[in-house]
Amino acid sequence: MNGLMGDGECFHMRCSAHILNFVVNEGLRDKHLAVTSVRDAVRFVKSSPQRGAKFKECIEFAEITCKKLVCLDVSTRWNATYLMLEAAEKFQFAFEKLEDEDSSYREFFGKVSSIYCELQQATMNLNYIFASVGGDMMEKYNKYWGSVDKLNKMIYFGIILDPRYKLRFIEWTFKDMYGVGSKLGSNLLKAIKESLQKLYDWYKQAYDQKLNSGQPLGSGGQASNSETNATAVCSSVMARAEAFEQHLKEQDSIDQENELEGYNSKCVKKDPNFDILIF
Repeated sequence: MNGLMGDGECFHMRCSAHILNFVVNEGLRDKHLAVTSVRDAVRFVKSSPQRGAKFKECIEFAEITCKKLVCLDVSTRWNATYLMLEAAEKFQFAFEKLEDEDSSYREFFGKVSSIYCELQQATMNLNYIFASVGGDMMEKYNKYWGSVDKLNKMIYFGIILDPRYKLRFIEWTFKDMYGVGSKLGSNLLKAIKESLQKLYDWYKQAYDQKLNSGQPLGSGGQASNSETNATAVCSSVMARAEAFEQHLKEQDSIDQENELEGYNSKCVKKDPNFDILIF
């Protein structure tokens, strides 16, 4: 006898809510890419008052009357992910409008790669103090942005789906960052291609199912021809943009195996009057 009823055989009770959370997350495993994309989009608009205000403008433009607010989920609450998706779905057109209006949402990857190149040059500075500071900053950079898993893949997709850059800009940038023939750059590019192909297959399957069932494919959101005010960029970023233009002139077209690779085979020539909504 140890003082516990039944010698403690019924003393331990598993947390039902915790187990239910495991069950639901297991069901969401195959949808991880889509859920993560929504989560990062919500996190983006809630990350600062300025982005929140811009998102409200997009909601008004899209004429969305829903009074709910987007919310982030938490890992310990099984129903939090559902509530996040339920709210975000009602603001789909507003998110699409925000992607067109907010340049930082689309150009984030270009700025991240430019920072890497600047830090790389700093680490090779002949001044020991500058080189040491650059090394410390590079170490912190690699901690958060040093691999493809540490950046939301929608950042890459935002560049790829811009017909002026596509996948060739990602490939060129990795060669510029890590060097031609770099194993790290090759692995990053391979992971992005696999994720892009997976997303393409998912949309193609959904499209084929709707097409075969005779259901309407949807009309999409409202579009705007308003021009986005360009923000000032540093000279190094401009130089990299010009270098990529030169790279496109020298690069031959790749073989086209499917519609996705056909899209990525050739970039649209950069034009200050280019409107991605008309493309």
